[in-house]
Amino acid sequence: MISFKKARDIISACAPFKKVKKVRLENAWNRVLAEDTPAAIDGPDFDKSVVDGFAVCGRDTLRAPVVLKILEHIPAGKVPAKKIAKGTCSVIATGAMMPRGARAVVMKEDCRIVDRGHVKILKKIRPKENVYKKAEDFKKGGLLLKKGSALDMAKIALLASQGLATVPVYEAPAVAILTTGDEVIEPGLKKEPGQIWNATGAMLAHALAMMNIKPRYLGIAKDDPKVLLKKIREGLTYDCLIITGAVSMGERDLVPQLLRKLKVLVVFHKVRIRPGKPFLFGRCGSRLIFGLPGNPVSSLVSFLLFVLPAIEKMSGKKAGPVFQKGILTNSVYNKTDRLSLFPGRIARKQDHVSVKPISYSGSSDLLAVSKADCFFVLDRAQKKQKNSSVRFFELTS
Repeated sequence: MISFKKARDIISACAPFKKVKKVRLENAWNRVLAEDTPAAIDGPDFDKSVVDGFAVCGRDTLRAPVVLKILEHIPAGKVPAKKIAKGTCSVIATGAMMPRGARAVVMKEDCRIVDRGHVKILKKIRPKENVYKKAEDFKKGGLLLKKGSALDMAKIALLASQGLATVPVYEAPAVAILTTGDEVIEPGLKKEPGQIWNATGAMLAHALAMMNIKPRYLGIAKDDPKVLLKKIREGLTYDCLIITGAVSMGERDLVPQLLRKLKVLVVFHKVRIRPGKPFLFGRCGSRLIFGLPGNPVSSLVSFLLFVLPAIEKMSGKKAGPVFQKGILTNSVYNKTDRLSLFPGRIARKQDHVSVKPISYSGSSDLLAVSKADCFFVLDRAQKKQKNSSVRFFELTS
């Protein structure tokens, strides 16, 4: 049995970077940029109005209210044809190009139409007011996004605004999920006495989907060596194979021996944590194999602490700190001889983060964990008093 830290270090050292691949922007969410991206154009690349109103030269409004002659209407996408001079203006739409000679835009609400050709400007306006100046945000050729940036909605929109249809990213690993156990059936089926519905399959598939990874679900393998061997062999064709169940020490916990039979190097088996002690990690060439305990909470914790960081590294993401620090709202005691994790609720107020323990009956207590938004950590046989500092990690969506 190895320590939590050593287990994470070993997995990180074994997780390879994937190749670079160009993908379309609509498929790039949560992917990681593989190259620095310079700006293709100025941002914005022309002076534009930020409101619907009237483009004016500015000095005309110093004697507001004032009546100005309307030269033209400028919708977004049209290049203005006429220059603004003293005593004139043009109707302009939000996002439209500013005409020559114009220095500001008076909002529509601050004007009154006199007739078809004239408008009364009711208020004084400053130069550049309501105008988005050319290159105000960035200049052509300047660094737009750094290599290693994870692409969210805003970054994808930024790249699209530069005319990019595709972007080079680190390719996401191909992941397979396999559930095991004679007693496990899929949700939606009629449950007989002694059976349980599969709680881990959907949970893991959702977690991967949030990373923009669509896993291959291999179904539920019964505790039969031939059936399980066939399923594991199929799973070993993927970059990562996640197996839940059959990794402990019972008669039907067949995964470790079957992995060895398939020439998988079992790097370690068992970690000194609770829940999650039976966790297994193996390698087959560059492929990674994760054996998660069958209990759903153990599986969830093992995935977040060990599997997720490996997949993120393979996808090009940089590792952040494992834990944050908070202040306990109640006293807690870890009676076990292992580093233990307990569900809690966090509350943030300015720089203060409090962690409130949730009543919890163990690694099958999904109800308690469904109420939690974090797990906090206590070392073996450790007692923490109310208002003492505690380490925690947040649960992902």
